Amino acid sequence: LFDLRRFLSRPASLSEVSVALQELVSIGVLEDHQGFYLLPGRAGVILENSNRYHEAARKFKIAKKMARLFSLLPAVRLVAVANVIGANNLRAGSDIDFFIIAAAGRLWLTRLFCAGLAAILRVRPLPGDKKDRICLSFYVSEEHLNLQGLKLDDDVYFDHWVASLVPIFNRQQSYENLVAANSWLNLRFPNWQPWSVSGRRRSDRVPLPFFRAARRDWLERLSKSWQLSIMPKGLKENRSGGTVISDQVLKLYAVDRRQEFKDKFKERSAPIIAALNDIK
Repeated sequence: LFDLRRFLSRPASLSEVSVALQELVSIGVLEDHQGFYLLPGRAGVILENSNRYHEAARKFKIAKKMARLFSLLPAVRLVAVANVIGANNLRAGSDIDFFIIAAAGRLWLTRLFCAGLAAILRVRPLPGDKKDRICLSFYVSEEHLNLQGLKLDDDVYFDHWVASLVPIFNRQQSYENLVAANSWLNLRFPNWQPWSVSGRRRSDRVPLPFFRAARRDWLERLSKSWQLSIMPKGLKENRSGGTVISDQVLKLYAVDRRQEFKDKFKERSAPIIAALNDIK
């Protein structure tokens, strides 16, 4: 009930959503099992959801440990877990996707530090081995917090992706600034509320003295030059929408499946919408 209301495209109270759902259950459009609302014949996903809940708890412990290491660099402003589509819904064999906000003018240095540290610790994804590994493919500068320009037309997946970011390290209210910069989310999801960042997730601790040298501009320029020189050519030349390379955004996905998800969503929802229209 809470998830359905949170991602509803129109304003509604919990009681209004509950009444509407019960009406759909009564006419057979939905089923109600153990507090979950499902399409008919999908009761098996309840057990899957329960298993993923426990997997998510374990993965978040791993994520928090890495976030604490990344926080040693003062340029790291926010570390959030991404691709948590639904409540604590993470596959057992999946990697852990991070979204990172960097200080202005320190995007490339931030990526070098985080990706380099993950490589040293051997926790980056490998071909055929992604379980519990750390995927570091999306960074933005605090100068470029509005992510709307990265959307496709009617980008169902990206809307949910941004709304579902879970902050696990937050410096200088960067998560709150991200939410404020993406006010379009409230138009897309009028009932949506951002995560409440607890004291355990906040951190303004002083980084190690060694990393204070990272404030120097020449390190940023050197970091950018070196990373571009070793970055795969196919990634640099990718124009699918999955790759964005600039001093404000580093979005490095070789395969962008958003259009595929959009098409599948329309295909699967069409008969349900048609059935509801017939009922009306």
